[in-house]
Amino acid sequence: MAVDKHGDLIPGFYPGVRVHPTPIYESALYLAVFLVLRRMQKRTRVEGRVFYIFLMLYGASRFLVEFLRINPRLLLGLSEAQLISLIMMIAGGASYAASITRHPPASPMVGEA
Repeated sequence: MAVDKHGDLIPGFYPGVRVHPTPIYESALYLAVFLVLRRMQKRTRVEGRVFYIFLMLYGASRFLVEFLRINPRLLLGLSEAQLISLIMMIAGGASYAASITRHPPASPMVGEA
């Protein structure tokens, strides 16, 4: 990567094409994902639930960032990473839903709130 006279990033693969600094965006999103997961880890008692949330959040983050990249599109205008991210989000959501049905959240007792 290099910077042109206007301060824009120039990729080595597609000279002359302006690009976003997606690694910076990804780092910020992944930090947010970490903070959410860390907070959830302290609250949940059901094994695997934090991992299911990770699959959904990481998949969503990567899916969104991929729109800004200049990777080739494979299917329905989506890149390979976006397709994998969709699979991750679906797997995480289905697993989370299954864990909720196996271990429903405890309802608060009368007098608790």
